[in-house]
This record gives sequence, C-alpha cells and structure tokens, in this order.
Amino acid sequence: MLLALALLAALLLPAACSEEQEPEAIARSFIAACEEAAQQRQVRNLRELIAEDYTDPAGRTARDVLAVAAGYLMRNRSVHIYTRLQAATERDDRIEATVLAALAGRPIGDVSMLPSINADLYRFELELVEAKGDWRLAGATWRTALVDDFFAD
Repeated sequence: MLLALALLAALLLPAACSEEQEPEAIARSFIAACEEAAQQRQVRNLRELIAEDYTDPAGRTARDVLAVAAGYLMRNRSVHIYTRLQAATERDDRIEATVLAALAGRPIGDVSMLPSINADLYRFELELVEAKGDWRLAGATWRTALVDDFFAD
C-alpha cells in the first residue's frame, strides 16, 4: 500500500502543455516527468504539483500523499519505475488516464524483464487537471496489477 502511494505521489510532476495537446500526449508527458522526479528523489517539486483539492476514495489529501511519498523515498535507496499508459481521455476539462506501473530497486529496461525481477505492480486510474498551464493530479485510485496486465493489448 505504501509503495502504491509512493508511486501515486511520483506521478505528480506536471507536464507542460503547449497549445492544445491530445489527452494521450498530455498523459505521456505527465507520466514521464513524474517518473523522473521520483527516480531523482525530488520531493520538494512534488509538493507544488499536487492539486490543492486532491482527494481520493480513501479520503487522502494532497498532504497525505506527499508524506507517504517522502517516507518511501527516505526508506528506499533507489527507485526505478517502468510505466505503460493504457488509455487517456478528456472528460469535462480533465484528463483521465489508466497507467500500469512497476516499481523496483533496479532498472527495468523493458517489459520483458518484469517476470524475472522483484517489482511491485500497480494499475492506476488518474485524474489530471490543468492549473496555470501545468497538469496536476486531482485524484486517483489503484489496485495491484499482474505481470500479464503489462503484456495485454
């Protein structure tokens, strides 16, 4: 659970949105930037990137998610993340994205490594909102994923 929250917080780094971008491009850029922030342990940047009114079904706030992420990064010397965007759509000025994520203590070069390494696997349903040109995480749900989920089309 803490690992899931850490990844959730890792997915908070904004992606710049130049002009009108497609939902998939926005989500991909957001996710790539978030991976980098988590792997570089940039907790300070994460604080600014969570929507102030972030909430999730478990009742967590932006402050809660950031605290969990900071704790996870302090307890783990290295964090490597592999993600796969499954879907991204626009709905009511928000981007809804489904993301599969693998977290491991060593680099994950590609999806074929997943069956042979010890990684925590998650499926996230993200809700992104735009604020002053940056995309921020407004809400999310997640569940454990299976290795097979990463190979499904």
